[in-house]
Amino acid sequence: MLTQHTSFFKRPWWGVMALTFSAFIFNTTEFVPVGLLTDIGDSLNMRPTDVGVMMTIYAWTVSIASLPLTLFVREVERRALLMRVFTVFILSHVVAGIAPNFEILVLGRIGIAFAHAVFWSISIPLVVRLVPPEGERRALAMMSIGTSVAMVAGVPIGRAIGDALGWRATFQIIACAGALGMAALWVTLPRLDTQGSGSLQSLPKLLKTPMLVALFAVTVLTVSAHFSA
Repeated sequence: MLTQHTSFFKRPWWGVMALTFSAFIFNTTEFVPVGLLTDIGDSLNMRPTDVGVMMTIYAWTVSIASLPLTLFVREVERRALLMRVFTVFILSHVVAGIAPNFEILVLGRIGIAFAHAVFWSISIPLVVRLVPPEGERRALAMMSIGTSVAMVAGVPIGRAIGDALGWRATFQIIACAGALGMAALWVTLPRLDTQGSGSLQSLPKLLKTPMLVALFAVTVLTVSAHFSA
């Protein structure tokens, strides 16, 4: 009976849903400080515009850390790696939620940014691996739903929690949501060994492909413009 119960939750689409929920959590925490800048500033005796620098620090940390961190963990089995990513994610939210000053708050956000960088580097390939070829586009669409819902509902919910319980509670509740996401991934994902993990030696080959170089350039410009604004 236990074996049947476990195999039920190992079905591919449960894993896709767990990754979709995780995407919702990661994108919610990415933008939720926008709605809390005034409250954080009042709490730490800072202007909201000065507090907003932590959004810039977060964005640049993700952009700079994504490639080296992904290469560093390229040989780690993916389910185990996600457990470590979520551990950093949860602990960093706890740090942000109890931060006595702006410097510690930024330190917590940098930890979250490291987790963010690795999660998005591996989650898209993982969600495709979980399903049969005919389900790949549907799985990717579900992941994008998690991202979209975070923008539409996650940020306002975070703001509402901040209004009702204080901005620190928002970070602590996201930590709890992260624990739920971590548990869901542990239960639903099978062991996933690395496949086609990149290396420093493979980077020159990528840069020799004009279409990829163009795609990289457009992505850098678009994301930089978005976060600069």
